[in-house]
Amino acid sequence: MNTRKELDEYSKILIRTMGKIYPVLFYCNLSQNYYQEIEVQDSNVLSATNKGDYDSLLFAFSQSIPEGKSRDKFLSAFNRTHLLKLANTKDESPALRHPYFEPNGTQHWVETKSIFIKSRSGDILSVLLSKSLDDEIRREIESKQKQLILSFLASEYSNVFLVDFDKLTTVPLILTPQIKTLLNLPLNQEMDYKQAVSAYSATITREEDRNAFTRYCSPEVLFTQLSTKPRLERIYRNSYGKYCELKWVRVGDWADGEPKQAVAGVAEKDKEIRKELKHQKDLQLAKEKAEKANEAKSEFLSRMSHDIRTPINGVIGMTELAKKNINNPFKISECLENVTTSSYHLLSLVNDILDINHIEHKKVEIAHKPMNILSFADGCLSIISGQLINRNIKIVSEFEHFDYPFVLGDELHLRQAIVNILGNAIKFTSDEDGKIIFRIQQIGTGNKTVTYRFQIEDNGIGMSKDFLGHIWENFSQENVVPHSDHKGSGLGMSIAKSLIELMGGSIGVESELGKGSTFTIEMPFAIDDKTAAARRAQESTGQRNLAGVRILLAEDNPINLKSEQELLESEGAIVTTATNGLEAVELFNASEPNSFDAILMDIIMPVKNGLEATKEIRSLARTEASVIPIIAITANAFEEDIRNSMNAGMNAHLTKPLEMNQVIKTLLSCMRMRSVKQAEKLKAALSQANRDELTRVGNRTAFIERQRKIENEISSGNLQGFAVCMCDVNNLKITNDTLGHKAGDELLINASRIICTTYQHSPVFRIGGDEFAIFLYGQDFDNREELYKKFISQLSENISIAMGMAVFNSAIDKNISDVTKRADAEMYITKKLMKQKAKKN
Repeated sequence: MNTRKELDEYSKILIRTMGKIYPVLFYCNLSQNYYQEIEVQDSNVLSATNKGDYDSLLFAFSQSIPEGKSRDKFLSAFNRTHLLKLANTKDESPALRHPYFEPNGTQHWVETKSIFIKSRSGDILSVLLSKSLDDEIRREIESKQKQLILSFLASEYSNVFLVDFDKLTTVPLILTPQIKTLLNLPLNQEMDYKQAVSAYSATITREEDRNAFTRYCSPEVLFTQLSTKPRLERIYRNSYGKYCELKWVRVGDWADGEPKQAVAGVAEKDKEIRKELKHQKDLQLAKEKAEKANEAKSEFLSRMSHDIRTPINGVIGMTELAKKNINNPFKISECLENVTTSSYHLLSLVNDILDINHIEHKKVEIAHKPMNILSFADGCLSIISGQLINRNIKIVSEFEHFDYPFVLGDELHLRQAIVNILGNAIKFTSDEDGKIIFRIQQIGTGNKTVTYRFQIEDNGIGMSKDFLGHIWENFSQENVVPHSDHKGSGLGMSIAKSLIELMGGSIGVESELGKGSTFTIEMPFAIDDKTAAARRAQESTGQRNLAGVRILLAEDNPINLKSEQELLESEGAIVTTATNGLEAVELFNASEPNSFDAILMDIIMPVKNGLEATKEIRSLARTEASVIPIIAITANAFEEDIRNSMNAGMNAHLTKPLEMNQVIKTLLSCMRMRSVKQAEKLKAALSQANRDELTRVGNRTAFIERQRKIENEISSGNLQGFAVCMCDVNNLKITNDTLGHKAGDELLINASRIICTTYQHSPVFRIGGDEFAIFLYGQDFDNREELYKKFISQLSENISIAMGMAVFNSAIDKNISDVTKRADAEMYITKKLMKQKAKKN
């Protein structure tokens, strides 16, 4: 009896012990399909009746397991038939980990196991046990997560620490030998977190960043931030000034009861961070630039609304006044003069707006067509002569003898730039002793190229030093125009500079308040030697009017038609008019052969536009249809408009309002069938020529190409140190004038030899008549002071060269042009000092 009681007691103890491990226990008779509850301490694992048939228990249990592989696997492992087979053959105890859902949808992980028991009766008995694995699974997940974090950080960060915010301790997991030595930190040993931060900050971080680094790494700051963000990043500089990145990654979710741990990784990323900081700085500068541009444009539009209305109101007012004085010819003439003045001013404002829009959107295309420098200069003066009416200003033209007056260039855009500057000179020059000098000089030649210097000098009101730094900016204006009720658009100088640089030239200005201004443009051209003789023959014919020239004029605007017809007829032309493109085609096709010498064709017309009409005329089966000059007359003056005209079969493109001298020249020129094929060939030759023909060093084209290459190297960070040297050969003009051009050429050749032999490892370019430029790289850059002394020692009385040098400084130089300008300024200072010294001697 006592033994029975002891066994019962032992059974209870065993059940309680097992219940500590497996809170759910069932006694099962598999042979009889019966179960009896032994212990159920965890309702999260199973809720069932205390006894019944085993199959029902298994089914009830499986309903809380997700459908699919997990449930199928569970039923397969614990179904009664399978267990009976195992017990009879292998005596194995199956065990399975599987998910389990509470009725409220909460998921748990559970381990279920079946243990077989020997029976005297021969029945197969087992105990079914089940326990929750939530804590174990969570620890496994956290362990894997921690390992993943460590692996991730170790792949990119050379120093890794595990930090426990509950205990305020840290364990160094990975350290570089340098950090390990400097801080004397043992790997994988726990230490006080605050002491570790203090030691790291004092030893490793840069002094300027130390306080901010210590504050950021305080437990309070990090704990607060990591509670809401799983990752944090911080940039600081180490004691060597290199940028480093500190990354924090939270371990787990930091739920209630979980350890509050994080892993910190440290790596030097100086190059990447500097690149990103530069990118951010560039973005900020671009943003500020865009904001300033928008502000300037808003201010400009606000001002222009008044400026545009002023001439429009003037036109309206003068028109009304003329109507009231219809019988007073003197008053009508006065009104018409005022209308003309206001109209031209309004046209100037509109053209400036359209031009700057085209330039900013890179829609301007530069042409290389035949032009005569002297004719070009006369045309510029002719255009601005209208602004001199009722003004007491003297314009002096100083044009030297040119060896190569016939060149290939973009006459339209160059004239636009020059006229802008001449117009400004007129505006800002007083009638009292007002004087403007328009000077053109030939300053050098190269491989089938010639360089001209254009100068516009006035004795007007001048500009302040502060404004000179902004003169090329859009919408910049300093002073109110003293002799006009209208201010300009503030775009003239910006347009002029953009056009000149697009054509490969350069522009500069010198000015002083109260003493006037001097604008200097230097422009290279291809020499048009193949068509020079033909041009001279053409200009020697003496015909300067349109006497007897038969013209078909197509124009839909009745006012324009009347004025254009009268202007042409006043020059002796015989004019037949058409009011649309279709009528022009019909008139031409119905006329006798050779009835017309030329056709002036408006572009925008009803029924059939000028381009369509031109194409149809060119396709007619008449001998003269393919050769008769057809000239566009239109308000559309952009390069693509000209190209469209040429593509349609027109010979030339004139813009309204028509300037009669230009109309006459164009008509006579087109009627003589001038060819521009040579111009295209020379253009191709020019684009391939990168070496100066005289000195055999690089020419301006090569210089510009090298500038672009250097800009790319600066942007990519591949160019470490370089300098720009600018050289000017003194007394070249005196040598040319006194000893002849051959002696001048010899002087330039000897000067280039001295420069090249001094700077053997750097490219040399001849960028003007007497100017050279050098980019110093590598050992030439490193030895620039010694090389400069060597350069000076080679000069003599016969060869005198002024030099200026500037070293690239990323803090002040935005681009290569800034370095070149500083070197150029240094060169001119040296040149000035050399001249002063020569005078004293």
